[in-house]
Amino acid sequence: AVATAVTALLLSTAGRYGIFRDEFYYLMCADHPAWGYVDHPPLAMFFLTMWKGVCGDSVLALRVPPALLVGATSLGAGMLAREMRGTKAAQALAAVTVGLMPGVIALGCFYSMNAFDVAFWMLVAWIVCRLLDPAADRRWWWALGVSLGLGLLNKYSIVFLGAGLGVGILLSPLRRELLSHQRLVGSALVLVIVLPHLVWQAHNGWPTLEFIRNAHSIKNVALGPAAFWGEQLLFAHPGFLIVWLGGVAGLLVLPRLRPWRPLGVAFVVVALWLTAQQAKPYYMVPAYPLVMAAGAVAITQLLARFRRVARVTTIVLPLLCVVQGLVIAPLAIPLLPPAEYVAWEQTLGLRPSDQEFEGTGVLPQHFADRFGWEELARTVHDVAADLAPDERAACLVVTGNYGECGAINYWGLPEGVRPAVSGHNSCHTWWPADFEPAVVIVVGGSRERAEHYFDTVELAAVSEHELAMPYEQEIRIWVCRKPRMSAAEARAALRFAI
Repeated sequence: AVATAVTALLLSTAGRYGIFRDEFYYLMCADHPAWGYVDHPPLAMFFLTMWKGVCGDSVLALRVPPALLVGATSLGAGMLAREMRGTKAAQALAAVTVGLMPGVIALGCFYSMNAFDVAFWMLVAWIVCRLLDPAADRRWWWALGVSLGLGLLNKYSIVFLGAGLGVGILLSPLRRELLSHQRLVGSALVLVIVLPHLVWQAHNGWPTLEFIRNAHSIKNVALGPAAFWGEQLLFAHPGFLIVWLGGVAGLLVLPRLRPWRPLGVAFVVVALWLTAQQAKPYYMVPAYPLVMAAGAVAITQLLARFRRVARVTTIVLPLLCVVQGLVIAPLAIPLLPPAEYVAWEQTLGLRPSDQEFEGTGVLPQHFADRFGWEELARTVHDVAADLAPDERAACLVVTGNYGECGAINYWGLPEGVRPAVSGHNSCHTWWPADFEPAVVIVVGGSRERAEHYFDTVELAAVSEHELAMPYEQEIRIWVCRKPRMSAAEARAALRFAI
């Protein structure tokens, strides 16, 4: 019931605020299936290719998979609490706190590999719980290998979980099985699943390593330990602090939760690693469900000692968490119109800090990046439509980043004009082969930059939207002729991974 309610809540916001910047890029990735991309592995894109073929690429179609995955993660939290011998009250509390955790539900309102990631972390944790039961079938090692392999094929950050669980297993009786046949088969399955992607990386010169280096040095704001953990209060919800802290403490200290201690150790290892790496705060989000379930079990076990109030508190506590979750939910998902969102944010006095150097405007990035795209696409379409028929056939639209490129291609260009291109991440590999444009519509940038590549530069239009990210609020559209270099040279010059 909780998982269904969480999914329904997310789907109720599907038509608000428009498509997110990264979703446009992922739709293009889905149109170019490969065993890898500059900035991410292929699994979520493979799924999107199939999903899009069946359900289309409407806003609602894009929202269904992440909403279901977050609902499944909420359900998984209840199942994890049950594995830890938690009562129905513990299971309900775990499902509520995970399902309404701001960092988790924020991943459920747009398509990305992150919604898959949090579900894979939960699945891996549940399988490890099964393995920690000596009476369980030891072939669960095989399932663990498949889950970790698919998780890696979705997003590299599941390595953090693997490392943390590795340390936890070494400190538990399960270490006796590390050389067992079943565990070795599980490890082999990880390699088999990930191998095609590794081959792709090697064949293409390991582009993701360049992307990671650039992201750390140019794009992402490095947060110190205090700032990093200050953000965790919002991502994990201030009202749920006692649940996840109780889970960490319970797994590490309480005798009743000792059998599942590797999950607590894994959380601590992941937390220390990400803090030391000055990682983006949301990288911690998939780790919280592991300890939320344990915290729910520990709290309900503690309350059970007070028999007179136990029944009341075990009902009231999940309901209290529902109320607390819904209070902060508008900061994570688009429940309110923009003006009302700003007022609610000011009322609560809470706002995520900037995680990238560009800063934000009226709305935080995860909302601002859903505005302005249709207006931009319509403006570029009109500029291209105003060209003479022979110029449209010889025209190429070049954008500054994958969001602009994907949005323009999503809404389409006039007949005869090739899809827009960019030098950003994997977009630089999708330029039309053996095509030398006579006219180029340049989206964004300054006149001086355009004149570096062309002899003739004309300002054709300006696309504006006050709610977009600051660098997307006023985008100039240039019509350029007489290029000074070939398309191949321009493509190489414009390539960047970040």
